[in-house]
Amino acid sequence: LPVKNQKVREAILSAQAYGQELVKAETPDRQSELYDQIFMYLNEAKTAVRDDVAEMNKKGAQKIAGQEQQLLALKTFVAHQLACQTLSRNLVLLKSFIRKYNTPVVGEKPTRAEDVARFLETITANHEDLAQYATENEKTKDAAVHTAK
Repeated sequence: LPVKNQKVREAILSAQAYGQELVKAETPDRQSELYDQIFMYLNEAKTAVRDDVAEMNKKGAQKIAGQEQQLLALKTFVAHQLACQTLSRNLVLLKSFIRKYNTPVVGEKPTRAEDVARFLETITANHEDLAQYATENEKTKDAAVHTAK
């Protein structure tokens, strides 16, 4: 997928670099810091793509062939990356919740079973979001193929 906007390209590459560093992170605090950076860069990319789509829509009939499909595919890609990272972060948080539930820490508020169950519902919603982006991606691919014919 070509990424012509320099700001989007840099934001995606920065998020990926922090993602590689995340794999090596050993403490929950460091993981949290890295997720914050990843979300910051992916949100920057999302905003820049949205601005590109708005600019293209202003041009109306002057749209470059295929540019609209590329931007929509890029928009879906960035949203999918955000959803993946959100799910990944939530799984890390769930492990922490379960650890605190099984081994309460003196001086900290105990984790209740209801809190864990509610968080599992959030993770289920994250999975549904990923399925939605997969469906959108297939529609975008189908439209791009149809446009190319």
